[in-house]
Amino acid sequence: MGSNATATAAGVNGASAGGTGANDEAGIVGGSGGVGSLGSESSESAYFAQIRAAIERGKIYPPAARMRGTEGLVRIRLSISADGRLLHAALSSSSGSSLLDQAALDLVAKVFPLANPTGRRLDPTIAVNYSLRH
Repeated sequence: MGSNATATAAGVNGASAGGTGANDEAGIVGGSGGVGSLGSESSESAYFAQIRAAIERGKIYPPAARMRGTEGLVRIRLSISADGRLLHAALSSSSGSSLLDQAALDLVAKVFPLANPTGRRLDPTIAVNYSLRH
């Protein structure tokens, strides 16, 4: 199924999972709507870790991109509802490959809904790195 996926969520590095030998990374830069409360930072970090795990499970390196040796970093701006529904996902920065960009957007759409323990809207930017280097 998926390739290796490593994510960074709100400053917490995730471990690499075994896979096809490709080094794919996903990073999450937090952003939230609304006022935070004591302990909300830890629930936000935990939620970003859940997103990271879902990406690790579902990530697939596009076969056509792999055959061409295409690599790149895709940044996607998300809007996540208080109940964990994906409200919006938009390309923030292209990898330079429409194959990788679309694969990352499709992946994000498959990850949600994912219950949001913070109880408030979040607007993180996620970076999905597709790399063929070990």
